[in-house]
Amino acid sequence: MDGQGMSRRMALKVAAVGVAVCACDCVDGATRAGPATAGAAAGAAAGIETTIAADGWIVTTKAASIGEDSFVMVANQPFVLARKGAEVFALSTKCTHQGGIVKPQNGGKPLADGKAPELVCPRHKAQFSLTGAVTTPPASRPLGRYKLRLSKEGMVEVDITALLTDAGADTVVTIKA
Repeated sequence: MDGQGMSRRMALKVAAVGVAVCACDCVDGATRAGPATAGAAAGAAAGIETTIAADGWIVTTKAASIGEDSFVMVANQPFVLARKGAEVFALSTKCTHQGGIVKPQNGGKPLADGKAPELVCPRHKAQFSLTGAVTTPPASRPLGRYKLRLSKEGMVEVDITALLTDAGADTVVTIKA
């Protein structure tokens, strides 16, 4: 180290503490362990920051700010936001094959050929569409979807205690034109 910055060892210690802190969701002074630990274990992935609503739902971003046919990473959470057309989904980042943490191609933006990006598992290269459907094995089941809603202000809010395997009406919100 040249005295100008942080040593690698110190940076790793700081990152480890950050992941440990993120693994506990502190709400109104109470600590609850929960699904947030899966996202934190992913290494505090870069993404949009969140807040927590009074009822415990995770407040992410305005639905209209999510680019069409793209993914938005959410920092320290076990989900990624996806938009296909006017529909927005909160998809689990845990691969259904062997539990690897999926990441979007091309930073979540549409590909150069105009195709939508996919989520890719680093373990065995399983791929998932914007809706969580399997597009490339070895995964055989779609990604789980979290229950979500739109606030009065148009913010996407996600209930990380409700990971659903069925793609019901409460797992998608529609952006009104």
